[in-house]
Order: sequence, then C-alpha cells, then structure tokens
Amino acid sequence: MTTIRLSKKELGVLSFKDNVLELFGSWRYHVSQITKLELKTDKKGNHTLDMYAEGDNYDLGNVVDEDAFPKVSQLITDVQKAQAEFKFD
Repeated sequence: MTTIRLSKKELGVLSFKDNVLELFGSWRYHVSQITKLELKTDKKGNHTLDMYAEGDNYDLGNVVDEDAFPKVSQLITDVQKAQAEFKFD
C-alpha cells in the first residue's frame, strides 16, 4: 500500500492498494477504469496531478508539493504497471 500526502496546503491524501487508486474525500477508481494519470509542472515549478477515468470522469489540478513529487511519480509508474498486468477473471 502506498499513501501520500499531496500537499500540506490542500491536505490531499492519495492512496494505492490492491488495484484501487483513491484520493480521499474525492474519488476512488479501479486501475481498469483509469484512462490517464498525469503529473504536470508549470513554468513556475508548481506541480499538479490530473486524473481521467472512464465515462468522462476527471479530476484536475490537485496540488502536489515538491517533497511529494517523486513519490507521486513512482505511484503513477506503479498504477501503470498494475494496469498492464490486470486481467478480469
């Protein structure tokens, strides 16, 4: 299980366990439903996490602090690996 506090200002907590990615208080998706996870950095060096899922569901602009950036990058890699390996029964 991976649990990351995205930002001290916005108090977002991102968790990934058993093929489920969750932003507490906002959304929860199985890896098979996620179409895109994107970690962006603007010209000022501010980081945000965008998530897109089936059915035109999306959550954009979740602030990611500098110290959380490498952890979120690794989490995205872990989600992508889980997506590639997942098969329904």
